[in-house]
Amino acid sequence: MSKFKPGFILCDLDGTLIDSVPDLAYCGDEMMKALGLPPRGQEASRHWVGNGVERFCERTLLGSVDGTADSALLAKALPIFKELYLHNNAQRSCVYEGVTEGLGWLLEQGYRLACVTNKAEAFTMPLLRDKGLLDYFEFVVSGDTCAEKKPSPMPWDSIASPSRQGRCTSASGSMNMSSTIRTGTTRSKIQRHG
Repeated sequence: MSKFKPGFILCDLDGTLIDSVPDLAYCGDEMMKALGLPPRGQEASRHWVGNGVERFCERTLLGSVDGTADSALLAKALPIFKELYLHNNAQRSCVYEGVTEGLGWLLEQGYRLACVTNKAEAFTMPLLRDKGLLDYFEFVVSGDTCAEKKPSPMPWDSIASPSRQGRCTSASGSMNMSSTIRTGTTRSKIQRHG
């Protein structure tokens, strides 16, 4: 019986490689203050991460994971949040213990690595670079790389296709830790590194 050897190991970013909640919460609280609304705090913000900045911003406005914010308020809040986050997305965030050693070990074993996140490229690339993780990844697929975000298979398919092996496994804080995906049925522009 042969061992499963994936063509790529796909890593999520927020909550898997990096605890980004401190920066997200800071920006969310500053956005709320700018709108004359009460800040939500880091502990509440921790439950709202996932599905991209727009959804995080909406959840911050709502103070809840579920629901839909007033469209006019969201339209006013989102540019405030994005401007804050452009300057604060690597200030308070930290790489989880053991991540750099683990990524290094995987590369030493001959595995190919890709980062697949719902975070927009404008925030993803500086965060990976500033935290010293960018060079571990051959590809980075951000939330605005493909026409659809996770949990759609499109971001994973964009990696499976170039791997030409079609066997990938993912490491994610919010999804099945070991999911095999099919070879790509979509063609997407992905950020290549390495």
